[in-house]
Amino acid sequence: MPAERSLLLVDTCPTPPRAYLASLGAGRAFACCKQDGQAARAVPLGRPHSAADAKEKGRLAKAGATASGGLVCGLPVSRSLGDGAAKRAAPGVLLPMPDVSSFDISAAQRFVLLGSSGAWKGGAAAGETAVQKLSAELARMDARRNEIAAMLSDDSRLALLAAGRVNALQRERDERACEGAVLADLSRSLAGGKQLADPPFALLLVRTLPPDDRAAEAKERGAAAEQANVVVDFF
Repeated sequence: MPAERSLLLVDTCPTPPRAYLASLGAGRAFACCKQDGQAARAVPLGRPHSAADAKEKGRLAKAGATASGGLVCGLPVSRSLGDGAAKRAAPGVLLPMPDVSSFDISAAQRFVLLGSSGAWKGGAAAGETAVQKLSAELARMDARRNEIAAMLSDDSRLALLAAGRVNALQRERDERACEGAVLADLSRSLAGGKQLADPPFALLLVRTLPPDDRAAEAKERGAAAEQANVVVDFF
């Protein structure tokens, strides 16, 4: 498979912060935009590099290249990293140069979801579905993490819980009520509900609007207490 890469850089120095996306190949990225009280919507970022893209088609024509069956130099993309043999056979056709776009980050932009080509077999519609699903699941996850944080930070409530229950809540916070678990569930959904040991695509989630994560704050306070040799006895 030709190498495809996407890179998201967030510059927090300007006001408002600005994000820069560099994309190469057939990977795609979608930003989740959501105003309070409104449904999440997916905004495509960048563009896939293929012979079907009008801009790439014009560039290929100027380079004297033709696409056969949607393939460029035998590959399903018009830009890639690597693929040295194809590039030597047709110099200047299969470019390693990414497209770079940028946008301001406001409170309406909740996250950016990046994925390799295998995740977007349904095109922009697949991106819309993935963003809406991820937006809903992240909201539920944030609420659950804060609920767990409230229980673990309240000594009077902890006194009523058995040690096993406290350990179970900590495991849930670290293993299930987290972005990694939500992203794994989305991967299974995009793979048709299958739990694959080696999924044919990669996903990356960047939360541009950080959640009010009291669970993470409580965990950091606990770690700091341990480093300071402070014994915290919840039982």
